[in-house]
Amino acid sequence: MRTKSLPTFFSIFKCLVLILALGFLASRQASAQLYRNNFNDQNLNTPETISDKMDASWSSTGGSLYFRGITSGGSTNYGAAILGHNHTYILTLKMDERYQAEITSISFKKLSADNGSFQIKINDVNYGASIPANSSLLNATRTQTVSNLRNTITIKFAVTNTDTRYQNYSHIDDLVINGTVSSYDPAAEATPNGDGVLFVNKNVSTPGNGGSWNNALGQLHYALDAARNKPEVKEIWVASGEYQPETNGGYFEMVNGVKLFGGFYGDEESRLDYRNIVEYRTVLKGRGNTVIFNNNIDNTARLEGFYISEGNGFSDGNTSFGGGMYNVNSSPVITNCVFLNNKTDPNKELGKGGAIYNLNSGPNITQCLFYLNEAKGSNSGAGGAIFNESSSPVLTNCTITENTVNGSNTAGSGGAIGNTGSASPVIRNAIIWNNYDPAATNGFSSINSVGTSDGTPVVSYSLIQGGFAGGTNIIDADPQFENTFDRNYTQRNTSPAINKGDPATDLSDFPTGYELVQTDMSAQERSRNGRIDLGVFEVVPAVKWRVNAASTAENPDGLSWEAAFPTLQEALNAASPDDEIWVAKGEYQPGTGESFSLIHGVKFYGGFNGDESSPDERPMPVPRGNVPGATILKGNEAPVIYNFFSNLDTDDILDGFTIKGGKASSGGGMYLDHVGLTISNCAFLENEAQINGGGLYVEGGSVQIINTIFSMNKALNGSGGGLYHAESYSESRLINCLFNGNTATEVGGGISNAAENLYVMNTTITKNTAPAGGGLALVAPGGMNISNTIVSGNNTGFFKLNAEYSVVTSIMQGLPADENLGVLDGGTDPQFVNPEGNDFRLKSCSPAINHGFADTSFPAEDDLDGNARFFNKSIDMGAYEFQALPLPAGLPSDDQSVSMFVFAGVTAFTKDCQTLAVLEPTSEEPIVANIAVTTHIAGTPTLTAAHKVFVKRYVDITPVQVFSGESAFNVTLFFTKQEFDDYNDAYGNAHNASLPAKLKVVAFHGTSPTGLPDSYSGEMEVIDDVEVTTLDNGNIYAVKFAATEFSGFFISGQSEGALPVTLTLFEATRQENSAFLTWQTSSEVNSAAFELQHSTNGKTWNLISRIAASGTSASSTDYSYTHLNPENGSNFYRLRMLDLDGSFTYSTIRDLRFDHIFKLSVYPNPAVNNITIKGISLTNIKEITLYSLDGHVAYVSKSPGSEVIDVSGFPGGVYMAVVTQKDGSTQSCKVSIRH
Repeated sequence: MRTKSLPTFFSIFKCLVLILALGFLASRQASAQLYRNNFNDQNLNTPETISDKMDASWSSTGGSLYFRGITSGGSTNYGAAILGHNHTYILTLKMDERYQAEITSISFKKLSADNGSFQIKINDVNYGASIPANSSLLNATRTQTVSNLRNTITIKFAVTNTDTRYQNYSHIDDLVINGTVSSYDPAAEATPNGDGVLFVNKNVSTPGNGGSWNNALGQLHYALDAARNKPEVKEIWVASGEYQPETNGGYFEMVNGVKLFGGFYGDEESRLDYRNIVEYRTVLKGRGNTVIFNNNIDNTARLEGFYISEGNGFSDGNTSFGGGMYNVNSSPVITNCVFLNNKTDPNKELGKGGAIYNLNSGPNITQCLFYLNEAKGSNSGAGGAIFNESSSPVLTNCTITENTVNGSNTAGSGGAIGNTGSASPVIRNAIIWNNYDPAATNGFSSINSVGTSDGTPVVSYSLIQGGFAGGTNIIDADPQFENTFDRNYTQRNTSPAINKGDPATDLSDFPTGYELVQTDMSAQERSRNGRIDLGVFEVVPAVKWRVNAASTAENPDGLSWEAAFPTLQEALNAASPDDEIWVAKGEYQPGTGESFSLIHGVKFYGGFNGDESSPDERPMPVPRGNVPGATILKGNEAPVIYNFFSNLDTDDILDGFTIKGGKASSGGGMYLDHVGLTISNCAFLENEAQINGGGLYVEGGSVQIINTIFSMNKALNGSGGGLYHAESYSESRLINCLFNGNTATEVGGGISNAAENLYVMNTTITKNTAPAGGGLALVAPGGMNISNTIVSGNNTGFFKLNAEYSVVTSIMQGLPADENLGVLDGGTDPQFVNPEGNDFRLKSCSPAINHGFADTSFPAEDDLDGNARFFNKSIDMGAYEFQALPLPAGLPSDDQSVSMFVFAGVTAFTKDCQTLAVLEPTSEEPIVANIAVTTHIAGTPTLTAAHKVFVKRYVDITPVQVFSGESAFNVTLFFTKQEFDDYNDAYGNAHNASLPAKLKVVAFHGTSPTGLPDSYSGEMEVIDDVEVTTLDNGNIYAVKFAATEFSGFFISGQSEGALPVTLTLFEATRQENSAFLTWQTSSEVNSAAFELQHSTNGKTWNLISRIAASGTSASSTDYSYTHLNPENGSNFYRLRMLDLDGSFTYSTIRDLRFDHIFKLSVYPNPAVNNITIKGISLTNIKEITLYSLDGHVAYVSKSPGSEVIDVSGFPGGVYMAVVTQKDGSTQSCKVSIRH
């Protein structure tokens, strides 16, 4: 059994020294000069005389102190002076602890430029009568004895001037304060109140005997000294502040029978009043030793509500013990305390117990938080938070995290708790997580035996990293602390620690709050839902507050629709972080000149009918605007919503509200300054700002606005009628929004942006007005990235001033077309359904349909109507997604040509709502290309070429530039009924070739200078797998077919003729890593060649070899071919058998599978700074090339040394990444780069 004698000796020695010192000082009672200053060195801080038991400082009011010289007899004498009307000189004397002053007289020289008067005050009490002064420097003395001046003494020389001229000045010199300094013993004077309570508040200006807050002792060690000698002291209440032992190397000692309580503000009448140790921190700070040393302290001593910090441990020989607390033969009750930043001495060989060291002790430690404590030594440390040596403490609901032990070579030194000897701690309801032990597996350990240990820890109902063998009800999972970076160890609502405590937990040792309810560390009720949480914090269940303007409940509590609050402000007053506020349809208004303010961590949902159990049950789309069912927040001579530096971020949500009728200097509808927010399914209507941001003003924060309408808002004398984003280093996003009918008198009728970056995605901006940038304006230093957006029909379009921006796949009023980026000409009519009636959905012939660019990671699933944002594989421009396949409203009556970008899904090639063709890529890797479609109409009833007869309307489809993907697509061409009738009358009926019954598509491949049959550079193909439907009451025929090549397409009813080849065999077999293909014909008539084609999906085909045929033969002929580079996965093969007259037919398809080829991919996509090539080994890559969409080489690397490519300097847009392998094969994919 170990004992320590040094602490007892140290206590006795300390007391002896203190007694001797006090006895010596008590004799120093002779009157003397306490303070003297003649100011000649022009330095207020260097008086000629000052007591060694006080410090002095000067300040002033009514003017600044300066030094003024008076010259006489050739020498200059300086004094202190102030220039100003009715001013005061202030001398502050700070007394040392345990010393008090007695002032007997004050003398000085003074003058006043306007014959003012001087009044001396000590601690704001007049010291003698006022002293008249004139412009002569004359002596003045006041004699009066003021005793027991302790702590801070304030001596004022208040000058009252006779007139109001600002130039009045005064002057003082040769100040002498006479008196004595004596010692006193605050502990001896200490007197508890009738309940046995001593009060301590270091911030009190004049310490007293501790009998009340107003007469509090100034230091805790005085109260503890008194408690040791006065049995009438039962409790010590300590106000917030920082307290240290009296001497360097000293420590606090608890007292049996005395309870210490911290966490007071300093005016409480009962410790059951609201007491929050987090808000009112009472800190016990070390002074070169352990902070608290307890020897033979029993469980009648209690420590509750303190922070124990910056202890350095008690040192004995080569070991440092207990950074924050050392218990020997002691069992105090320690409740609701925080141990942080305590450390053993790292210069000692061993460190034991970063926060607490227990020797032969059994303290009861309840609801205490241990973090950032360290048990370190030059050799090793053990017990990052607690070290138990032959001790059995009881730990209940403690959180122990981010404590540290340092390195021995042996794992398991107890990053949280170390035990040795017979130590058998009882641990329950604890969270022990992320305690660092460099020698342990993964660098963390929790509870470990150290050295020789025969004790048996009892661990139950706890969350412990790494688990605990032999424990019961142990959880080994992330506790999900709220924010460890900010040292917020509250568990989130999803934490596995919630309601997992021991059901039989005794709450009697927990702190007691108002109405005798036991509380957690944040002063919330400790046990909810009948089961306690683990750790020091009880998670407050999130509440869904209901608000309904139609509520008639007599005592509404907001917890149900039946008892809904009738006003929104009531819910705001009740809500806490993690709550939600659900607001039913109706109108809600703050008081005159007031605004609603959102709360960080609270989600706001509107648009309820008033009976839903989830926001998902609201009417969809959520009613907003001037429609029935809308939840309207109405302004009242102020912004409707106002938040300034209120910690909101984009995890905070405002969803389903109409913000209407607000008025303000800026931000009529909503004013957000240095906050973030996600606004969705809302509307800003008819709000006004005198300057900027009629609807919404944002400054210094990042806001995400989704599926929201801005309409009829006004910036009466500024910019940004709908939205104004002020200059700031922030990024905000607009997604699926509509700006309609907003006005500004400067720039940006719809939007004005000066922030670092604003992303505008799938937004419609129309019918807005401003002198410049009626649609939107960008002003330096702002930046803007615009995609899939329609800016059209504003009085002016896009305005920018010395700012950078990028635009892709959009219609931008005032900007020219950029085919490489999918930007249509700014004058393009987007074909809104009814713009006069404010219906900005798209007509079926709109050029905006399927011409957006985005992948399935697009940040909004639905469009402004609540419909799917992606329809038919692609995305439209603007806020609304067209929810059907595009169909023609009419057909061109003459030759027309249209070029459009094709990404995926169905793309209609239209011009002025006249449809030329529809393309739908069908490959798994759909083509990305700029494609031109031209419609020709012959001047005769039919088009004749040699012996072939066609319908007079024919279509050429030619790629302007292909960026990626495979040429496999469905084509739909359109013809009038009259055109088919003309063909039948001229040729079809007479030759059994009438349309549409005998319809075939004849494709001429290659290129043509005229678009006429037989003028194409490639071969002819007859397509008879055709689907024909009628539209427009039978007046239009839609002809749909599959194609794999760009061609000129012609419609005919003529027969194909005989097949050129009779094929009897076609086989494909594997030969190692190659495909061996064989076929046999039984006869051939005018056979020209066999084209061997390859596909990886059975839809898109590529020519791999052309083999000459035998011509004409009546006997069998064998052919073969070896394909050396098949793809990984499925490989499909077919023969295209050509006749001498250009006709052809296909064989059956064969399939082989290989598993050795890798597929190219690029990520991230879209990219900002870097892209990484994946899917192909770097050792197999010969060259990496990036092409811009206009075909220029943007980057090339031969034999690259890295898969990573820096694209930070590339202009934004779509690029093609092409990888050439060392075997000569190539793979490519598209990548979007955004800045």
